[in-house]
Amino acid sequence: MIHHSSLEILKFEKQKAGLEDPKGKLSTWNEDDYSPCNWVGVKCDPINNRVSSLVLDGFSLSGHIDRVVDLSENNLYGVIPDEIFQQCWSLRVISFANNNLTGKIPDSLSSCYSSAVVNFSSNQIHGELPSGMWFLRGLQSIDLSNNLLEGESAEGIQNLNDLRELRLGKNLFTGRIPEHIRECLLLNLVDFSSNSLSGRVPESMQKLTSCTFLNLQGNSFSAAILSLGEFLNQCKSSPHAHFSTCKGIHSQIHGELPSGMWFLRGLQSIDLSNNLLEGEIAEGIQNLIDLRELRLGKNLFTGRIPEHIRDCLLLKLVDFSSNSLSGRVPESMQKLTSCTFLNLQGNSFSGGIPHWIGEMKSLDTLDLSANRCSGWTPKSIGNLDLLSRLNLSRNQITGNLPELMVNCIKLLTLDLSHNHLAAHLPSVIDFSRVVLITTQLED
Repeated sequence: MIHHSSLEILKFEKQKAGLEDPKGKLSTWNEDDYSPCNWVGVKCDPINNRVSSLVLDGFSLSGHIDRVVDLSENNLYGVIPDEIFQQCWSLRVISFANNNLTGKIPDSLSSCYSSAVVNFSSNQIHGELPSGMWFLRGLQSIDLSNNLLEGESAEGIQNLNDLRELRLGKNLFTGRIPEHIRECLLLNLVDFSSNSLSGRVPESMQKLTSCTFLNLQGNSFSAAILSLGEFLNQCKSSPHAHFSTCKGIHSQIHGELPSGMWFLRGLQSIDLSNNLLEGEIAEGIQNLIDLRELRLGKNLFTGRIPEHIRDCLLLKLVDFSSNSLSGRVPESMQKLTSCTFLNLQGNSFSGGIPHWIGEMKSLDTLDLSANRCSGWTPKSIGNLDLLSRLNLSRNQITGNLPELMVNCIKLLTLDLSHNHLAAHLPSVIDFSRVVLITTQLED
């Protein structure tokens, strides 16, 4: 007897895998039927008319059944029975992702010693990971993200030397990243985000030179970026090490950025926001010509924005907000014509609002609030016809808004408060479509 959770798989196999049915028992199986309850071998609950079991005893079936169980993106609920995996030694793919399952991952999962893919993501599964899972040596992908799993995250992972992807984000794991993760040399994706992990990120991770995606955000790592320095420097010398994403936000990482990070030429996204990082944002960013997003907000960085940021021509998002950066915003940034989001609020930038700002014609959001900018608002800001959010509040801006802002036809949010602007907004500008205007202009 096979419980109803396997029904869709066997139905698929009857159609696709060419099962031999000498007695014609499966001739009633028609995937166009509204209900399978009249199929031979199918038993349904008389109350709710749902499949309760499948009885194929004596059908003399033969042939090959594919080794995939994929029940993802359904509305399955309840506890996964422990016995469900007791005879699954030939299964290659097991996926129960995006359901409403509760309880624990069954210990019987350790019987699935041929499995390459295990995916229980986006359920409400709790408890600790079954120890036997780390002895499924053929595993290439583990996705247990977005659950309520707890305990140590990956003790025993050293056995999985064929593992390519490890997704354990959005759980309740505690403790440290295991040192033995270094044995998983084929890992190209590692996600421990949004847990309660702590301690230092192990230097042994420098051995993972095939890794292209590393997400450690939302934990309590200490001095993690310093431990990662060796790792990042190691990566730059490997022809196979091309990071596309590096995340470490909300981890309370401190210290300076490792110089090796600027040599990871494949980086497309850097998010180290909301930490305790300090020092200058060193020259070297010009090496990251494939960079699309740079998020360094809410840290303790000092000094100036490096001039060579101009070489990152693909940048779409730049966030240096809430640091202690100073000086003028470099004129070289006008080269970033693909940038749609620029947030420099909460620093100590001085001088006027950049006169060249109108060259960044893709801007949708511009935030220069809470700085020391002075002088008039430049006319070139009227060139930003895609601008929807503009915040210049808490500066020392004087004079009138330029009438050319009439061209900013998509403007939805405007904050000019706490400046020394003229008392009246230009009458030629239609502000009726703006959702929020905060002005508090000078009398």
